[in-house]
Amino acid sequence: MLYIQGQNISFKYEDAENEILKNISFTVDKDSKIGLIGSNGCGKTTLLKILLGKLAFEGNLYRNNADKIAYLPQELDPDDDIKMIDYFFHTRPELAELRKRLSESEENHADDEQIALLWYDYAKFDGYTFEADISKIAGKFGFCEDDLERPVSTFSGGEKTKLALASLLIGEPDLLILDEPTNHIDENSLVWLEGYLINLKTPYIVVSHDRKFLDNCTKKIWEIGREGLKEFSGNYSLYKQEKERELNYKIDQQKTANKKVKQLKQAYTDRKQWAETHQASTGIEGNAKTYNSVTNFAKYAMQKAKNIETRMEKLIEKAESEKPFMEKKRSFSIDGESSGGNIILRVEDLSFGFTNEYLIDGLSFELNRNDRLAVCGKNGSGKSTLLKLLTGNLTADDGTVKWSPSVKIGYYAQEFENLDFNKTILDEVAQGDNLIQNKARTLLGCLKIEKDMVFRKISGLSIGERSKTALAKILMTEPSVLILDEPTNHLEIESREALENAIINYQGTLIVVSHDRYFREKVTDKMIEL
Repeated sequence: MLYIQGQNISFKYEDAENEILKNISFTVDKDSKIGLIGSNGCGKTTLLKILLGKLAFEGNLYRNNADKIAYLPQELDPDDDIKMIDYFFHTRPELAELRKRLSESEENHADDEQIALLWYDYAKFDGYTFEADISKIAGKFGFCEDDLERPVSTFSGGEKTKLALASLLIGEPDLLILDEPTNHIDENSLVWLEGYLINLKTPYIVVSHDRKFLDNCTKKIWEIGREGLKEFSGNYSLYKQEKERELNYKIDQQKTANKKVKQLKQAYTDRKQWAETHQASTGIEGNAKTYNSVTNFAKYAMQKAKNIETRMEKLIEKAESEKPFMEKKRSFSIDGESSGGNIILRVEDLSFGFTNEYLIDGLSFELNRNDRLAVCGKNGSGKSTLLKLLTGNLTADDGTVKWSPSVKIGYYAQEFENLDFNKTILDEVAQGDNLIQNKARTLLGCLKIEKDMVFRKISGLSIGERSKTALAKILMTEPSVLILDEPTNHLEIESREALENAIINYQGTLIVVSHDRYFREKVTDKMIEL
């Protein structure tokens, strides 16, 4: 069954010079499990808004049961003051209003006939059935009956994502659109979400930079790029393989074309030189013009040369039109090298708590030079707190943290205390040193902060751009120990890959907290779980 079909969809924002989407076409059917990828600003969010009917566009879009498309936004903003059951009822406004009036009538001791009429209307609108559906879907998402009476404010980020998704599915949509659903959830919730989605009968389109997530729960990839929207069968890994094969084929075709052009150029040059050499002795009085006086083999050779030239020009034109776009792959290095003895960090019986209970209790471990340590655990388990204890930003209640005297720590937190909001990006990252500005710009370019954007003031940046600036500033300090708290947040896939490669070649020691399992598996070799 066809749910959505787009043909030659184009869209341009009023203040933009060029179209952000141009002549893209696509289809979504009942079995679709689609991953939508592309660099920030390529048009992913714009496409979602078009699918949801929120933007006017050029082209044709068929949407079957448009009202049955459910959308999970990137940033959830639930009303924290309400209970979970009320959150579900907000998906059915007429029932929510009846339920509210019933509660108020009973609290105000309204007459029995009025209350009976309200209960009748409640039943007529399937209120009892909806209550049963709420209990059923809450159970599927791991919630118990008692959770229904809990305020939404008491739930973790992962639980809020589950709640938002459950509230969408209770309406039995024909299509789900999920925008970065892995944001703000811990690994247990992430694994659960993957399993739930892959077994879900409802088709979905999901936007994500999480490559492991895309591998585990998508069967088709839509890539928005220079060539518009391209569709690839399979998950993210199969998409990468197909992209590599496609690029290599185009490169081979280009090499073959270049070789042919070279051969034609040589043939053209040889024939032209031969004709010019022989024309004087065969023309009138020994110095005739080639094109009007040469009557023998020299003239024939020159005609052949002109024919070859025409073929060569057409081949060059064709080769240029089919030349594969080679996206600029910028790489950068992280300077800094661990020195001193083998053991650079010793943690003994470390304990810390914000209340009467310890969040971290009696933790001990050692870190050797050049170790790559991943700190894992559920949301709220103390991962970020541990990094703050290791860097001296928090003081432990008990235990000790002992660093080797020679270490130089570069600490990237998720806050922006180390940024001067009055400076430009380039001045802040290069710290006023003109000698390292080129290196700083290369690093920023790998994080998709390019060209004149480096001269923007930090005060006017988005949260994602500030995060990238703070990360770049830390990486430029030449630390012998890198301590990174969720460094891939707000990074596109290309930027994540550039950071991965830099860390792989980094000669120092690494401690990282990250929910990006693909990233974590590539750059770490040890793990502690809180």
